[in-house]
Amino acid sequence: RQPARLAWLQALRAMLPGADGEVQLAALWPRLSSGHSIDLVALAANLDLPVVRLDEAATQAGWVVIAADAATHHAFRVDDLAARYAAVVARLAQVHAEEPAMRGAEIDRLRRMSAPALPPALFRPLLERWKAEGEIVQHGPFIALADHRATLGEADAARWQAVRPLLAQTPFEPPRVRDIAMALGLEEGETRALLRRTALLGEVYQLRHDHFFLTPHVVQLADWVRELAARSPAGVTAAAFRDRVGCGRKLAVAILEFFDRIGFTRRIGDGHKVIRQDMLFT
Repeated sequence: RQPARLAWLQALRAMLPGADGEVQLAALWPRLSSGHSIDLVALAANLDLPVVRLDEAATQAGWVVIAADAATHHAFRVDDLAARYAAVVARLAQVHAEEPAMRGAEIDRLRRMSAPALPPALFRPLLERWKAEGEIVQHGPFIALADHRATLGEADAARWQAVRPLLAQTPFEPPRVRDIAMALGLEEGETRALLRRTALLGEVYQLRHDHFFLTPHVVQLADWVRELAARSPAGVTAAAFRDRVGCGRKLAVAILEFFDRIGFTRRIGDGHKVIRQDMLFT
């Protein structure tokens, strides 16, 4: 190491830890973070100290340590976390005002809207912390204010009560939109628009242009993907998935492509590997 580098490390080491931990960490703040948190894992590597020692120093100084995993420990000031929480609540209020039929904002979308510089690995544990406050809640992949109620209008609700049983009859190979419209004497465009509005409520998923699946059935499809992926290191093939679901090959391919699009799986060669085990669909 160069002498200048050694001098820098010695200067950092002199700041930690001490009786006045708050002052020392405050001195580190402008030097080590361009944002509003300190990456304790990176700092520990620079200081050649165990991360747990910095966790303790930050906590004693009144900071909040968020440890998402062994490689992700960040320290936040209490006032900074309060500002971040306020930004999330404000964004949710905006989403509810602009999209009243939606159950909320998807987690990754909410992060991009309210805290784009924050890594996803940190945003999720922060959400868990904030949910405990009771002001925000989670509905599957959606985050919402606790008092938000997404509902269909009276006419849409009546049509949905007629459409839903048709989707439930053949859960893993549901009728196309045009077939639903013909069966109920509705316009095809009107039926598709209705299903898209119910998708915003989390009742269905649109897997392709003409196919909507009830949410519980998408949950089952995702479970089958996980099951098959656990048996095959190379990933889930369309043929294996078709046989497990009992649908046609084209639909099996479309379902797997849907899971790829939303980031649940990723196609590698002929297989689809699960990359987000924690993804929720309910």
